[in-house]
Amino acid sequence: HFPPHRPGNCHKPPYWCLARVVGILCGATGVVLDSAMGSLKASEQVLSAQLLQRSWADWLLVGDRNFGVYSVVRAAVAAHAQVLFRLTRARAAKLARLAGLTLVPGLDAPLRWSPTRQDQCPEALTPVPIPGRLVAVRVQRLGFRPLILYLFTTLLDPVACPAQTLASLYAQRWQVELCFRYIKTQMELGFLECYSAQMARKEWLAGLIAYNLIRWTMAAAAALAQVPVKLLSFSRARE
Repeated sequence: HFPPHRPGNCHKPPYWCLARVVGILCGATGVVLDSAMGSLKASEQVLSAQLLQRSWADWLLVGDRNFGVYSVVRAAVAAHAQVLFRLTRARAAKLARLAGLTLVPGLDAPLRWSPTRQDQCPEALTPVPIPGRLVAVRVQRLGFRPLILYLFTTLLDPVACPAQTLASLYAQRWQVELCFRYIKTQMELGFLECYSAQMARKEWLAGLIAYNLIRWTMAAAAALAQVPVKLLSFSRARE
């Protein structure tokens, strides 16, 4: 299930196994809503398609450039979710070129993401064009070089969801990286001392249950004190 990530040598056989994990986390509370575990042979896009087999109606899914591909967008739309995914510059330029647009900072144009022969599509889904917006927004932070974010979203109304609002929403995605760090270090789930794939999955899920219990307690305490959840320390709450 989880083969070693590198071959052995003449002195000892390989023994260190790696698992790839993808999760969907709540941006407001940090709770893990769902996760999928696989070997390194399964890409993040394939694992995310497994998570998107259930309904995500009324949810906005935010993802980085690894998920800004047609297959993930198609699976999210089939799950009735809205998406806000960052694109690589090359992929954004290709979308703009196919739509007859020029990729320049400040671009905010509707288009239909039509799959090409290189784009993959999840199983049991038909590759169809996906309506959305291609946004190129310039982000300027004090002390940092200017950055251009290339975003694709299914939020079609530029008045209700302007480009700067989309950029602010995407900036909150960084909180997920902090949550993964807490899961690996604070919950000690970065290394699973198991001897079978079944026990590895059980230990991972049991750790997520404990993690979500801490997050739920933090959310309840923040609501009682009427303060943002982000002001509370996860490590202190765990203690």
